[in-house]
Amino acid sequence: MSPNGISTMFAATNWNIAEEKKTTYEESAIKKISNALMKSYRDESLEGLTLVDAIQRLGIEYYFKGEIKAILDRQYLKLCAGAEHSAALYENALRFRLLRQEGYCVSADMFAKFKNENGKFRPELSEDIQGLMSLFEASELRVEAEDILTEAYEYSRQVLDAAMWNPHQSLASVIGHTLKHPHHKSLAKFTAEN
Repeated sequence: MSPNGISTMFAATNWNIAEEKKTTYEESAIKKISNALMKSYRDESLEGLTLVDAIQRLGIEYYFKGEIKAILDRQYLKLCAGAEHSAALYENALRFRLLRQEGYCVSADMFAKFKNENGKFRPELSEDIQGLMSLFEASELRVEAEDILTEAYEYSRQVLDAAMWNPHQSLASVIGHTLKHPHHKSLAKFTAEN
């Protein structure tokens, strides 16, 4: 065998070993994430919604279709049954967006509790940047005649625009990205590089 043949065979063997290690690592990571999803399903916590969101943003949801469906089905059934959920804007907006973008029939009236007696979104919500980014993304899924989501869009956009230019705002680049690329309008694999 020629020296080129030996080096080609050696390189191919190393490539196969590297691919095998990569596959084993990926399988291990998928199993760990799947276990975390099922744990959050049992706990019925915000963690499950956050994991689903992160998985979708990474563009790897096809590995976890069953687990994601189980978590969202459970969240939807609890919502329909009138089970009490968190009063946090972030959690409610995230739940709404995840359910709506997956085709569940979710009422936008769940955001009425974030309005004051004058029918405006409460001023103290302007301090909850993470909640407002989630509300902005949820409002992007509005349909015609959902006035509350139109108001949510206008309110969250106005507050986030102002926060983005605040020199003391540590999340300015994240806010800018959210406003420019709302999750459901973005392809994770293209925006992940930015």
